[in-house]
Amino acid sequence: MKSKNIKRIEQEWKGNNKMKSKYIKNTSLLIVLVILLSYSIIPVSASSDYYESTHNGYYYNCDSNLYPYGGVFSQMYYAGTNKICIEIEYSYYDFQFDYPYQGNVISPLKTSTTCTASSGNEYQLYLWSNNIYTITPNIVYSVGLS
Repeated sequence: MKSKNIKRIEQEWKGNNKMKSKYIKNTSLLIVLVILLSYSIIPVSASSDYYESTHNGYYYNCDSNLYPYGGVFSQMYYAGTNKICIEIEYSYYDFQFDYPYQGNVISPLKTSTTCTASSGNEYQLYLWSNNIYTITPNIVYSVGLS
């Protein structure tokens, strides 16, 4: 009688171990898969915005980009005859000289298309930017990136 019970217990124990090893293997595979997918889903550190609309019956679009170690860049296209302008206010931290900096750039008043930018280097971490798009005399769009 004892030997039958012992054999049954041994068989159950072996069966449970197989399930445990399967569970551990599946869990490990799931963790590896999540790690690999997180690298492909998480975007490169950059922030951007695109907007398009019409003003006085003419099409325009606004494109804004903030790259943490590259700087800020904005461009605008307008199909009308009014002059257009972009103003960018931005902030970065300079690790080489150990100080924060805040500045702004303004594009020249132009018709059709204009762009403006502030470029950085490997020592400057751009934190945020506020981009203001103007079709004279009105501000038509503004966006903050971080």
